Amino acid sequence: MPSSMLMQLVVTADAPAQARAAVNASWSGDPRAEAALLATSEVVTNALLHGDLGHDDVIELRLSDDGDHLRVGVLNRSANGFSTDEVAALHGRHGAADALVGGWGLDIVGAVSSRWGVQHDGARTLVWFEV
Repeated sequence: MPSSMLMQLVVTADAPAQARAAVNASWSGDPRAEAALLATSEVVTNALLHGDLGHDDVIELRLSDDGDHLRVGVLNRSANGFSTDEVAALHGRHGAADALVGGWGLDIVGAVSSRWGVQHDGARTLVWFEV
């Protein structure tokens, strides 16, 4: 049965844990939940690190289940962020030393999801994935 949930996350270090708790509460027992937990953590962490968000901002977590896919969307009120093509181009140039530094969160999202993407509307960025 299709279902959805919307949650506002305060921009704090606890936001990834709160997002994981919401995913776990919504989809506990679903075999796809583990992949959704990992990818959610990566996407929310990216929003915190790269979203240029202030303490008054929120991150919007969107969870939906259409019966075939679990879909997670993370919306932040920032135009900062890479497109899927930019991520692929950046990682095509990474060397071994770069791999030690980080920046592989969206690669993890891509590895555990069936589809993912980034949408910019000028003032906001939505990163979404499906498992």
